[in-house]
Amino acid sequence: DPVANFMSACLSEAIKHIHDRGYVHRDIKPENCLIDTNGYLKVADLGLAKRLPAVVEVEKGRTEICLLAFTMCGTPELMAPEFCMAVGYEKGADWWAFGCTLFEMYFGRNPFEAGGDLKRTFNDVCVIGMGKGSLQLDPMFEEFYPKAAHLLRCCLTRASERIGKRDDVQKHPYYSGIDFDALRRLTAEAPYIPMLLNESERARIVIDNQSHAVYDGNQEWCKDF
Repeated sequence: DPVANFMSACLSEAIKHIHDRGYVHRDIKPENCLIDTNGYLKVADLGLAKRLPAVVEVEKGRTEICLLAFTMCGTPELMAPEFCMAVGYEKGADWWAFGCTLFEMYFGRNPFEAGGDLKRTFNDVCVIGMGKGSLQLDPMFEEFYPKAAHLLRCCLTRASERIGKRDDVQKHPYYSGIDFDALRRLTAEAPYIPMLLNESERARIVIDNQSHAVYDGNQEWCKDF
């Protein structure tokens, strides 16, 4: 529970940063969450990120502001109902995926995994998205981790009721023990520190036979983002 609490707090900070910059990530999932040498979670792979609201060109040189996106992309088990129902989605779709990721931190599986049966997955997701059902949680989990259970339900719900649209995720009681100012200063104590066999594991990375310094968030090319 403390590890999930800290890691998801890091994830919430990353998502808020992406949203504040005017983008929706569209592929938040455990595979895109990396842990640095200080034990902080980092979000990777912005290949599907899209600016929202977006300025789009229409006929005769005119432009329009588009508040929603409609492209169905990302990982099926983590797609918000808005993807599946083709009604258009906004940044709230990332908070749905955040909820799926937090669920997996606790249970070791995706809440909508159906053994590869995407029809069943999309049906289960759409039932919640239409307000005809709700996230089912183990009663024992709700008893031992009531704050985590409540946050999961706040994330994995229909778009109009989802946390992040009206309420700040970081103000949820689940994060009452997190000092987000310390988290941003990287002075908060991480509950898990990865062990490296040697410094060469993080010193360089090789892409197309060329050696590159490890990304540290301060390189010139990334300052605008």
